[in-house]
Amino acid sequence: MQLQQRQQKYAKEYDTQVVAATVQDMGTTEALAEELGVNYPVMTDTTHEVSKAYGIYNLPGGMGEFSAHSMFLIDKQGQVQWSEVSVPEMYIQPDTIDQRVAEHAGKDG
Repeated sequence: MQLQQRQQKYAKEYDTQVVAATVQDMGTTEALAEELGVNYPVMTDTTHEVSKAYGIYNLPGGMGEFSAHSMFLIDKQGQVQWSEVSVPEMYIQPDTIDQRVAEHAGKDG
């Protein structure tokens, strides 16, 4: 839960909100979030509309018709400032995320 621990820092130091997305239904998502103590918003994408819009659905080298493990840094105007897609590792280094958040913080005024 490294991202969970970092979300408070991002909010306080960079005015940045962490939001997670999953392809699971809301009931499953809420139960898992509660079990893990997730303290940031989680949205569901059961129709894969968001995954497809961001180009991370059913990628070569992935696990089939699923969304790839990805991170996006989106500014307040809705523009993607940074993204990383992790196929097949399904892991993005937390230090990389810290660095990108710090680099882009405050750019959107």
